[in-house]
Amino acid sequence: MVDAQLRAGDVNEQLYQEIQKLGPFGPGNEEPVFEFNDVQPSDVRTMGKANDHLKFSLNGQVTVVAFNQGKLAPILKGQGGQVDLVAKLSVNEWQGKRTIQLLLTDIRVRGTVILDQRTSHLTANHFGQAGFYVVEDTRLRENIAPHVGDGKALSIDQAAATDFAGKTVTVVDCPKSLATFTKIFDKDSASPALIRLLLFENNSVYLAGLPTRDDFAALYRFLARKANIQWPGQRTAVSRYLRINEVRLNLMINVFSEVGFVTISNGVLNLAKNTQKADLKQTDHYQAQLARYQAEQTLLYSNAGALAKWVLQCLKED
Repeated sequence: MVDAQLRAGDVNEQLYQEIQKLGPFGPGNEEPVFEFNDVQPSDVRTMGKANDHLKFSLNGQVTVVAFNQGKLAPILKGQGGQVDLVAKLSVNEWQGKRTIQLLLTDIRVRGTVILDQRTSHLTANHFGQAGFYVVEDTRLRENIAPHVGDGKALSIDQAAATDFAGKTVTVVDCPKSLATFTKIFDKDSASPALIRLLLFENNSVYLAGLPTRDDFAALYRFLARKANIQWPGQRTAVSRYLRINEVRLNLMINVFSEVGFVTISNGVLNLAKNTQKADLKQTDHYQAQLARYQAEQTLLYSNAGALAKWVLQCLKED
């Protein structure tokens, strides 16, 4: 039962003293519980040696503490939107400083909960709950299908044709473009209840980086001097010589091949003759890698709050 509604700015020493005049509190005279609607948690963190307690700020105005609720921290960090909560007023005295804080009683997240569980190592524990598991990579989808129990493993196209309204959806691997991620939720009549983000990726394009103009020039000059390179047999040696990692180098060779700068025949790579000038960054290979780079930048390497905000924008909730 809620006694009254308050705003974060209403919580102060004077209000606390007024409430204490209603005491002593106990059976038959319970301490008042207040409701705070449409508030924004910030600075969410856990406390205690086992990280089993929760602490966050309410609209930057008052601190909220929840004992034995540390498990809520990932949900609030990744939620990105408004919540409703009920709490009691209490006093925190530390090193001679006295502040009024809130003791959390209950909380309700508005809209879809975004649960940030990004990982570089998948285990059976990631697939123990019912719901839908969206997996872009075919081999990975086939590998995890036996482990999802009451859940269902879906391809991107299958997900795009599924209505996830009110359901739990786990995005297992990192989509190869932001458009692909958005496609997953295109057909939903309403937003999912929960989106778990594992976003597994074991070969990061973002960490490898995109080739620069100087990289392409260095590779072209090298190929002009060297003929009959075994490819991909000598890829590692070429990578070391040019000081260009193999992910970028492989892309550059694919781009050169697409525009006719090189030929690969029977595993032998050579610079082509009579080449025409081309915009390398407009090739299909480069654009696909750029899309993947941008997807990883947003989905893998942003903080939890920024990630949740982007996902909610995809769902048109924010």
